[in-house]
Amino acid sequence: MAASFSMDESHEAREAKLIEWERALKRRESAIEYANQREELAEERLEDVRKREEALKKGQRELVQRQRKLSDGWKAWEAAMEQEKSNDIDQPLHIWLRQYVRILSQWREHATSVLDDYRGELVLASRSNTHIARSLLQEVKLFHDYILAEESMPGLTLADELRGRSITSTTDGVPSST
Repeated sequence: MAASFSMDESHEAREAKLIEWERALKRRESAIEYANQREELAEERLEDVRKREEALKKGQRELVQRQRKLSDGWKAWEAAMEQEKSNDIDQPLHIWLRQYVRILSQWREHATSVLDDYRGELVLASRSNTHIARSLLQEVKLFHDYILAEESMPGLTLADELRGRSITSTTDGVPSST
């Protein structure tokens, strides 16, 4: 019986070694799989970085092209006006903008004829035209909002004055606009 016990013991020892080897093999496989996953992740991140660099370079090229486009004369003004045309603007504000644009285009024609001899200075001044156009459009919007808010107030308003209305008193002493 002692011999069979040692045989069982060696069989159990072999089985234990096999189990230990299987565990070691699984650990190695896990380590290899983990390393492969990290390598794939690193490759994905590297690809993302490359894409970002390409997008950044493309954006820089587009920015340079836009700057070149805007650097000549009144192209900055026209580009800003085109950009504002593409924005959704409510109709009453659009009417105000057309009036301002008409006045500004007359000013532009006059300024262009005066500054034609000073082309280099005009190029430098045109860089600020985009900013001027945007700030002017913001002021027009504020003015329009003020007119709309003032219309709800009683009495003679700036909007009424601009439309040529006047206030007349009625017999009961309450003013009414005509």
